[in-house]
Amino acid sequence: MSPKLSAFAEVIAKANDALMAKHQRLDTLMGIIDKALRQQGMAADAITIDAPSLDKKIVFLLPDVEPEQVEVAYGNKAGDIHRKERVAIANLDIEQAQLMMESYFFTH
Repeated sequence: MSPKLSAFAEVIAKANDALMAKHQRLDTLMGIIDKALRQQGMAADAITIDAPSLDKKIVFLLPDVEPEQVEVAYGNKAGDIHRKERVAIANLDIEQAQLMMESYFFTH
């Protein structure tokens, strides 16, 4: 795992932990995709947060071509994407990531 992905995974893991502490009935699964996308020809890494009971999923995509950006896709387990946004990686701290998760999982 690259140092960039490792550091970003730490931010997302802490945000996820804070979200689960606040919403104790929510169960989430975190995934790190550091080789599968590259084997499929996509120059990127990704971190996923799944909320199976809500049928919602957030994918944080770290593309090599735009190393200062994170593409965030909001969708469901089946892979349908409802919306996307780009965020500067420098602006995505633990609190911001938690707010993004909370907003999607509980208000959409």
